Amino acid sequence: MIHGVVLGLGIALIVAGLRRIESDAVLGAASVVLALVLLGRGGWLTMPLLMAVGWAVGAWRQPDLVQVLADAPWELHPPGGEFKFGANDPVNA
Repeated sequence: MIHGVVLGLGIALIVAGLRRIESDAVLGAASVVLALVLLGRGGWLTMPLLMAVGWAVGAWRQPDLVQVLADAPWELHPPGGEFKFGANDPVNA
């Protein structure tokens, strides 16, 4: 069962990546070449470096988004009162 979930998520990520490559062929081709070069050299830094390239391209294309993310509060909020564990939950009794 778990293999099917992993396979489904992998296929979904591949399809999403192909759609993004289709929308920007030059960046997609450069990313594929970079990924293949990095995978040929050891592979352990491939994903973090591709993510850093993606963040850099995103920051270059949408600089206002970087400011919005920098201004966003980083707070943890517990679930509200509508969250119940079950009928015997002592917190919500």
